[in-house]
Amino acid sequence: MTSPRRAMHRTGGPTTVRHDARRPDRSAQRHRPTLAVAYDISSSSPLELVEALDRACDLVWVVDASDPGLGSWSRLLPRLGPVVDVAGRSVDDVAAELATHGVDSVLAFTDSQLLRAALLTAALGFEANTPEVVLGLTDKVVQRQTLARAGVPGPRFVGVDGCATVASAAARIAHLDYPVVIKPRRGSGSQDTVRVEDHAAAVGHLTAVLAEGRCPDLIVEEWLGGLDARGSGPFADYVSVEAVARAGQVVPLAVTGKFALADPCRETGNFLPHVLERDEAEAVVDLAARAAVALGVRSGALHIEVMLTTRGPMIIEINGRVGGGAIDTLYASLHGRSLTQVAAAVAFGDPIDLPVVDLNPSSGPFAYAYFVQAPVDAHRLTGLGNLDAVQELEGVVATSVNRTLDDRLDWRDGSMGYLLSVRGSAPGPEDLARVPGRVDDLLDLHFGEDPPSLLR
Repeated sequence: MTSPRRAMHRTGGPTTVRHDARRPDRSAQRHRPTLAVAYDISSSSPLELVEALDRACDLVWVVDASDPGLGSWSRLLPRLGPVVDVAGRSVDDVAAELATHGVDSVLAFTDSQLLRAALLTAALGFEANTPEVVLGLTDKVVQRQTLARAGVPGPRFVGVDGCATVASAAARIAHLDYPVVIKPRRGSGSQDTVRVEDHAAAVGHLTAVLAEGRCPDLIVEEWLGGLDARGSGPFADYVSVEAVARAGQVVPLAVTGKFALADPCRETGNFLPHVLERDEAEAVVDLAARAAVALGVRSGALHIEVMLTTRGPMIIEINGRVGGGAIDTLYASLHGRSLTQVAAAVAFGDPIDLPVVDLNPSSGPFAYAYFVQAPVDAHRLTGLGNLDAVQELEGVVATSVNRTLDDRLDWRDGSMGYLLSVRGSAPGPEDLARVPGRVDDLLDLHFGEDPPSLLR
């Protein structure tokens, strides 16, 4: 994922469209709702959103037409629904145009559009998270500060100004326990995220990053896996809680298991249902809901990552959107509807029978998505063979190539820089645990030199 783009801020006086845009009572009349999607290129694919929501609602696209990153989507989006351009316009002006389309709510499926969606939702007179809440969902330093004040357990951390000197940054992080994780203060998908083992290595990494001159604001926090990580057998020592919030009530929907991380901090996949013991799953879900309430979340989808330690679960981070990594697809394969569909129904205020999260450990079957990551020192893809053999593995239902020959490879691209995704099902935990090894052993991967510059 990319870092957040320019957010739209409220200008002018009080909103003037609330009385025209009150949520209709669809219990008293048949009404096909309309959802506005605050979109940029870091969001879920428009085609995927149309596929997920076409039967449930009409879509209106809210975009900054001046953003060159839209590329060909600037021509394709109008074919998928009305497009409302926000460039150079106030929130109230955009909301008034959305009201003419009969918009019932506004959602974002990427961190960079959460503020725009919240401001427009509020201007239309619907329940929305405040800008302060959105800041807590998108700014990792603010999030840590808010959770700490609320007594939610977490690591010690330091925010580092991107324009700081190396000496001042080194002094600020000297008191932390190592290893630590260094990552952008705003961002997602493990981009530019690295774990370093000691203070000297942290200073070396900060020296290289700060020398770029881009002034990226960073957060340096103690590696939760270093705080007596409990471990979880063949799987990762963290999980995520998928949830929705409505009127401030957090409803957990699923606990998602994870395959082990690839160096330095890249995700390699997800599976449902989970394999935690019931008491541990209860503690994870309770902490996730408590953390979301501490941030003041009132509405929307939530993807909450939780580390498992011998001292109990601890929050890695909270995201105010549907989780990535094919979690939406995995959830749909088990429940018959996707998290995107659930989030839209909740946003519309529709009565919906939300499934209660299953806290018991599962013996299977499992739906999984495994993402093959390149080695940290790989710089160029020169060979990707035996894909047919992977596709023929028992339980595999789909494979998708994400990198082609001669593509530049850089671990700084994070989890989204994967080479290949493999989706399938496994009958039991042992079969699930063998998936990464079976795929990796079959693939014939080759990499070339041509190391990338640190400069982007």
